[in-house]
Amino acid sequence: MITSAAQYTDEFLFAKLHAAWSRAVSGARLDELARAAGDAAAFRRALEALGVAAADPAAVPANLHRRMIADLGRLRILVGGAGAFYDAFTGRYFLENLKLLLRHRAGLLSAAELERLLLQGDGLPPLRLDVLLEAQSTKLFHHALPSGLYTKALLPILQEFDEKHDLFLADTRLDRLFFRTLVAAADSAPAGVRPAAAQLARLEAEIFSLTVILRNVEMYHLPPETIVDLLAEGGLLLSPGRLRELAAAADFARLLRALPERYARVMAPLSEQPLPVWEAALWTLLDEAALRAFHDFSEPGTAVAAYPFLRQMETLGLVRLSEGARMGVG
Repeated sequence: MITSAAQYTDEFLFAKLHAAWSRAVSGARLDELARAAGDAAAFRRALEALGVAAADPAAVPANLHRRMIADLGRLRILVGGAGAFYDAFTGRYFLENLKLLLRHRAGLLSAAELERLLLQGDGLPPLRLDVLLEAQSTKLFHHALPSGLYTKALLPILQEFDEKHDLFLADTRLDRLFFRTLVAAADSAPAGVRPAAAQLARLEAEIFSLTVILRNVEMYHLPPETIVDLLAEGGLLLSPGRLRELAAAADFARLLRALPERYARVMAPLSEQPLPVWEAALWTLLDEAALRAFHDFSEPGTAVAAYPFLRQMETLGLVRLSEGARMGVG
């Protein structure tokens, strides 16, 4: 059946993506790389074998992200109608760059620090950094941003930041924009890809919302009406009413009682654990769902939907490992 591109069947793409994922660093391979992390030279060689420039340990995370962007860019040509869905994943890096630019505008990053941290290169919209750094007004700053996926939606976010100077709020607005774009792209994917893409995109959006709520219980202690306004749209199990109920939870016990069974089953044994353990358990649900979809031989189009989530999972795991190795953390 041809549902992803005029010239490639889902069955062809299923085989192509599985061949690509067979070279991924996950499971036993990730464990093996973790064991090498204590030996700087061995770890560098292992990363270079993956095609990741590793001579400068501080640059490895950015190089890992560039590896993912290049991979999705190559595959985007093959997946045809699902290309916009793949674009949403690489578009996220533009929003992360924008968060850094706002930190510079807030005086928290120098121009040199900003240039070092920005992720630029093939597959990403080029930034006119000199013009962006000189822009005095919000409208000039917005006009200097590259046009594309997010252009129209960004101006109100930038204007709100200019008024309130609230980086937390701006970051969350940009995250919500990403999830809104991701869900819309999933809903517009070809028929064979769409169901799995829509499920996974909404699951990620929902887990993001739950992490915001968990952090509010543990750290932020913001009013429910403020938190609700920061949550991602388009979840699977969390209706607007359920999100408001969760946002009003004052402690973990009340939050747990309000959770749908799918999440409560995962979270209940972790009541005495710290926040990072709660968040990791939730994100594992996404990883597991993506793996199940990827290996669904009865619906080959689901591999097209699941692959970018798996690459994202692999990249984040490698970034955490490289940062731990650089800082000498086991």
